[in-house]
Amino acid sequence: MRIQKIVTFILLNYLCLTCQAQPSYYIIIHGTWTPKFSWHMPGGNFYDSLARVADPGTVSFFLWSGENRHETRVEAAHQLVEFIHMHIPKNSNINLVTHSHGSNVGILASQLLANDPNNTHRIHRFYALGTPTNTISYMPNMDMIDYFYNFFSFNDFIQPVFGLFGREYPEHERIANIYITIDNREPQHSDLHDPIVAQWITRIHQDLKQKEIGGFDRFEFVKPGTINFYKDQPPQYQVDTQREDRQNRDRAIIFGLNNIVRKKISASGFIDKNYFRHLRQHS
Repeated sequence: MRIQKIVTFILLNYLCLTCQAQPSYYIIIHGTWTPKFSWHMPGGNFYDSLARVADPGTVSFFLWSGENRHETRVEAAHQLVEFIHMHIPKNSNINLVTHSHGSNVGILASQLLANDPNNTHRIHRFYALGTPTNTISYMPNMDMIDYFYNFFSFNDFIQPVFGLFGREYPEHERIANIYITIDNREPQHSDLHDPIVAQWITRIHQDLKQKEIGGFDRFEFVKPGTINFYKDQPPQYQVDTQREDRQNRDRAIIFGLNNIVRKKISASGFIDKNYFRHLRQHS
């Protein structure tokens, strides 16, 4: 009996060490119309901030055309899957860090990986920043993703694209819809890839939860949350008890902005009345 316990102890420790030895790789994916040399590449503030806290040589970036068309995002997703198969070792922890429609490229890639019977990769953590959500075309395949973090700001009026897209995903035991602030400011669309966010991403949520830092010991996926990021202190997490009020205010603002834009466009004659229908079909 004693020998059996010793063997079991050794086996469990071996499995634990094997699990810990699994390398983690980070792939940064830019959004629509992003300059070729920017925040997501070496020398860019977000990339460099993430590279400083990740293991050496584990941060990479994925380039795609950035064109604002569904077909282009599908093409980019196929290229991303090819990139993963070519450059990421098997049995590695793949972490996608994505912005705007770059998130939807990653989401489409999760669907492709899930439908490939020969696939040996999976996505460990998916950090989506300011993603235009659409659960029909762009629903994360959670059979292929361990944890999905949807970071967004109610001060980001590019994300919903005149109300054609949403901000949040349906409730799921491994999807967190998190409203964020940065140094007590509500970020706009391009502010979401702030280096302050990058410096903490590798620790959200598991490391901060285990070490009971910043309220993350109370972290829950199924409840709406908020994370306040700070430059000189750990981020602070709490359940968002005001989410419904924020959503109602957000819908009213988007509705008002949408009407203003429609009226200005119609009056100028710059875009015909079928523009929004076309945008919905091709975004």
